[in-house]
Amino acid sequence: MPPVFPTGDIAVVAASAASYVFRAHQMSDSVGRSFARCAFLARIAPYGAPRVRAVRKEKKLYFWDWSLAPEGGQRLQNLVACQLLKYCYWQEDTAGHDMELRYLRDVDKREVDFVVVRDGKPEFAVEC
Repeated sequence: MPPVFPTGDIAVVAASAASYVFRAHQMSDSVGRSFARCAFLARIAPYGAPRVRAVRKEKKLYFWDWSLAPEGGQRLQNLVACQLLKYCYWQEDTAGHDMELRYLRDVDKREVDFVVVRDGKPEFAVEC
């Protein structure tokens, strides 16, 4: 299915959700499904044991164009996410590593903003 580009309500909701945990089940079915296919958003999954289902399912949304994020801390976090994603893609393309960008969150809602994972092992973490 082709990607969906921002229009109307979806773009407004995305701007308010940038850099926060995204819960599609709390939105209407049509908007939630549209977010899953948006080409202007990057979704980052949590890092950790897959046995913690509640933590595993929550993804964060980031704009590929970080300047669309609201000003302040959200914009900075979005900028860092974009740069780390570029780093991951560069490592995959030039060195052939299996790279992932994740975030770390425990059941007590303590969080590290980004964890760069190389070949299944954490390489470094970034807190904004």
